[in-house]
Amino acid sequence: MMRSYTILPMFMLTLLLVTRSASSQGSAPCSQLEISQNLDYCGAALILGAPLVPPLGVCCATVKMNKMQCICEGVTETFSQTYDVNKLPKLSQACGDILAPGSSCGGK
Repeated sequence: MMRSYTILPMFMLTLLLVTRSASSQGSAPCSQLEISQNLDYCGAALILGAPLVPPLGVCCATVKMNKMQCICEGVTETFSQTYDVNKLPKLSQACGDILAPGSSCGGK
């Protein structure tokens, strides 16, 4: 019984990674779905006014696939009402220093 609960999330993560790697040729703009998925997986680590919580493994796997491009493209005025833009570099660091030194993500 317990195996079915661990297999389904792993299957979904694998499917997400395969889909994203197939579509990540070049640096085309991210789709709204990709931006939304990044926020779904990583949003808890970025909540405005809350302490930084360690990101989930699926969050790190997702942002690594696109080198944080999709989550950075998702930064808008609406984003800033819910999420802390200043936590994006910390998210990068927690997931293995994804952002290149000197790069800009969300204007930071």
